[in-house]
Amino acid sequence: TETSQGTFSAFVTVPFASGSYGLFTSLENPPNGAIDRTPSSPSAWFIVDDQEPEVVGVASPSNGVTIDETDWSNINVEVLLKELNRLDADSLRLQWSIHSEGFGVNSPTLLSGNQSLTLIGGRDFGAEILCSTSLDLESLIDEDMRDESLELRIWVTGSDMAGHPVNPTFNDIDAPLSVWALEQRVAVYSFSEPDMKPNSNIVAGDLVSLNLLILNSGLANGSLQMYVDLVESNGARTRIDARSIDIEAGSTHLFTKDWIPDRGGTMWIEFQIANGPQAQTDTLYVDEAEADGVMGSLAGVSPGLLVIIFILSGSMIGLVVYALKVPQPQKSPTLSQPQASATPVPATPSAAPVSQPNSPYSATSQADSNRENPYQ
Repeated sequence: TETSQGTFSAFVTVPFASGSYGLFTSLENPPNGAIDRTPSSPSAWFIVDDQEPEVVGVASPSNGVTIDETDWSNINVEVLLKELNRLDADSLRLQWSIHSEGFGVNSPTLLSGNQSLTLIGGRDFGAEILCSTSLDLESLIDEDMRDESLELRIWVTGSDMAGHPVNPTFNDIDAPLSVWALEQRVAVYSFSEPDMKPNSNIVAGDLVSLNLLILNSGLANGSLQMYVDLVESNGARTRIDARSIDIEAGSTHLFTKDWIPDRGGTMWIEFQIANGPQAQTDTLYVDEAEADGVMGSLAGVSPGLLVIIFILSGSMIGLVVYALKVPQPQKSPTLSQPQASATPVPATPSAAPVSQPNSPYSATSQADSNRENPYQ
């Protein structure tokens, strides 16, 4: 201890245990006649602090929310710190950085900065010391970046009065205190109710007009891939249209399609945007087309069954023609002997013998009948 003209200076070794300590002074061996009027209360206090301050929570914005672009000009950030002795309020800073979303903690920093934190309530010690600040990102993020997927990271730096820095565990650029997604300018699509004309009493072969209004309510222009499918009650799907459509932000597009059903049955139409919403018409029943004569009847038969019928018919006709062309074996005619007629032959009247004077047989008598031998 050194004294000079009524003042003194000294070095004090602080205790190892943390806490608040009072500094007492007194006079030893005062000179004769001197009166010691040193107060009995501590003339000064000092704090022994062996604990570093730490962040115990984020009060605002809420965890997991997406910060809308309309709020970028005034993002109110509130954090809670724990320091049981005393913070150095002037050293507290909110650090922030902007990165591409979805690339992990090691993604490159696009923008960064820091902002001073203000104690709410003026109390610089406690288990939950509320500190806040406001960020203005509106003027820092350019137009090209707003079409990208971005995220905001924050962490807190500073120290207490003993010089201990704020605990960096889960409070650093590579392990941020909190992360929020920033609203991205993207196209957001929605459908109106599909319209079909006519919507009833439809016959296969009729012309049906399909209409659908597509709205882009997002902040960016969009290009979408549109698919239109015919879905039947048995689950069969037939694609009847596919096209690319460009829609500006905040505008609409009228989708139209002329469709001719080629068969009857229960069915409906589904509209689908790739990686987007879908809509469908009411279920409708399509009647079969009326048959006109034989050809009209055949038109209603499935092609596979017609092929089978024609093959069988051709086979039968071929068999008949082949059978007609093969020659038949002819039977040899049998010659029958003519039988003697049973009809009696009328007897020829005997003629009177004529005398042949010069014939040696002139004296021979005529036979009495055909059965008699004239030579006997």
